[in-house]
Amino acid sequence: MIGDAKTRLLVPTVNMTKGSVQLFKTAHHPNFINDYKVKAIDVAMATSAAPTFFPMAKIGASYFVDGGVVANTPDLCAIHEATHFLGIEIDDIRVLSIGTITTGFSLPTSLGGNFGASSWMKNQRLISMIFSSQQQLVDVMARHRLGGRHLRMDDKPGLEQSSDLGLDIASKKRRETLLGMA
Repeated sequence: MIGDAKTRLLVPTVNMTKGSVQLFKTAHHPNFINDYKVKAIDVAMATSAAPTFFPMAKIGASYFVDGGVVANTPDLCAIHEATHFLGIEIDDIRVLSIGTITTGFSLPTSLGGNFGASSWMKNQRLISMIFSSQQQLVDVMARHRLGGRHLRMDDKPGLEQSSDLGLDIASKKRRETLLGMA
């Protein structure tokens, strides 16, 4: 159960059955009376059910997809949780944000600006653009709120490493590349 965790947790997911964001949380506030009873493995499967890569995860009567769709870098969720639910003053908050090897995203102007669905799906362009843009936005906003009390640790793979690091690659080569970059 996530309620057995030794620290407070906030795990973003998208509840596809309800059509809404769902943040699974430990019972670190009196209003949080349900999530702590959910199995940790079920929450882990829900928050990692990346659309097009893995099937949706089922918890109870609801289906869930990857929390990265809405909060790939959940720093602002954590800051909100601390100030709103725990009553912690913003000046007392420090965030260490650990990335998952940011790939960044840009397109050469030579491709033009008239992209259809197939062009956006090629080489995971759409997913890369969404994740990269979201990470940049959260990083800027968190640094504005916290200043030097926000530290983002991430790495950018080289061109040759990128081919080993796709979401749908679970190989020894990928594991070795990730460990080598750590």
